[in-house]
Amino acid sequence: MIARVWHGYTKQEHADSYEAMLKPELLPGISKAKGYKGSYLLRRNAGAEVEFITILLWNSIAELRAAAGHDDYETAIIPEERRKYLAHFDAKATHYEIEAVQGIPILIRVILSGVRASGDSDPPQHIACCLPYYRQRPLKSTVRA
Repeated sequence: MIARVWHGYTKQEHADSYEAMLKPELLPGISKAKGYKGSYLLRRNAGAEVEFITILLWNSIAELRAAAGHDDYETAIIPEERRKYLAHFDAKATHYEIEAVQGIPILIRVILSGVRASGDSDPPQHIACCLPYYRQRPLKSTVRA
């Protein structure tokens, strides 16, 4: 599992407009890309600016590269209509291998037990990133609060 991390900064007066452009998808059409597993959008007031951090989760670096469509997969992808809101940003994203997930799997198991009971075949997108962990451990029939 790969986490693609990127930082961008807006002026305070542009922060809400910029954030609205990142919802419901950080990048237009990204949810349809093979290997894409979900994302996080983080926001923090930083004095005169607002910092945004995006974290996109991928099955593998190979699938991320394929989705980028070229060898320079580290270069930040910022649609032109969004650039006008950014005061400055990272020109390149940083990529990390996810080595461990802690604290989240219990919640995922609870949600997936509901998915199984309802007959749905796919989990919600926001928990799909942790399925490799989930699939290695069987779901217990009793969940404690």
